[in-house]
Amino acid sequence: MTTEYTFNDGIRHDYVANVKDKNMTNEFTAKLTVLRVKEWIGAVNLYRVYLDNVEIGRIANGQEVTFQIKPGRHNFHVNDTFNLPLTGKVPFEVGEGEHYAFAVYYQGGLNPLRSFAAEGMKLC
Repeated sequence: MTTEYTFNDGIRHDYVANVKDKNMTNEFTAKLTVLRVKEWIGAVNLYRVYLDNVEIGRIANGQEVTFQIKPGRHNFHVNDTFNLPLTGKVPFEVGEGEHYAFAVYYQGGLNPLRSFAAEGMKLC
C-alpha cells in the first residue's frame, strides 16, 4: 500500500509525531529538536531533515522544530532543497523520556555544499 505524504505541517506522521499532535501514540516517548541557525547562506531554501534515512520534515531559515521520536539509536542528517547532502550522518542515541537537539549551521569553506555542520547534544 502506497501512502501519499504531505509536508504542509513539515511532519512525516508515519515515522515521527509532532509534539502538538494530540493523536500521538505511546511509542514516541523521546524528543528531537532541530534548530536551523539563521544565516544568509541558503536563506531562502528549506532544508530537508532526515532521521534514519527517512525525510521527517523540512525546516526554514531560523526555524526550530521539535519531533516526538521512538527511543533508541538513530542517524540524523540534513539535505538542501535539491536533496544534496549538507551534513554527514550523525549517530545519536536517545532514551525513553529523553530530549536530544541538533543545531544546523554554515561553518565556512570553499564548497558550500560540504561546509555545513550538525552538532547534537542531549538536553535531559
